[in-house]
Amino acid sequence: VKDSQTLFSLRPRSSSFDFIPSDVMTDRQSNGNYHLGDVTFRARIQGSSAWISGDSSASRRNVSPLSESGNTLAAANLSPTLPTNSLLNITRRWVVNDGHLQLFFDVKNSQTRPVEIGSLGAPLEFNNVCVHPLREPLW
Repeated sequence: VKDSQTLFSLRPRSSSFDFIPSDVMTDRQSNGNYHLGDVTFRARIQGSSAWISGDSSASRRNVSPLSESGNTLAAANLSPTLPTNSLLNITRRWVVNDGHLQLFFDVKNSQTRPVEIGSLGAPLEFNNVCVHPLREPLW
């Protein structure tokens, strides 16, 4: 997806199977729907009791693309889609290495004081979306 640089589709070359539920992506475009390439975190200034949460799916905005070089297919600074009070500067890179797609998050402290990271997550999206309602209960 150009605006968010999250993955829209992931298909093996010899198959029509898509690991990502691209067939229902139009229904999953709104805030709060996770996609491969999103990131979540909780961080705080060292010694503080207040945690700041970040979630790139919570309030989607266009990310800031960065220049591509070498094996990097796409890169972006995620600041526009993270909270304005974020303690972290996060860059996401999609890289092809030896024919394999790799996803990297470069996480940097954007403060002058030490920052503690309490959690860091990269949601994994799988095509297990049921688009047909059940006709009979399973019980």
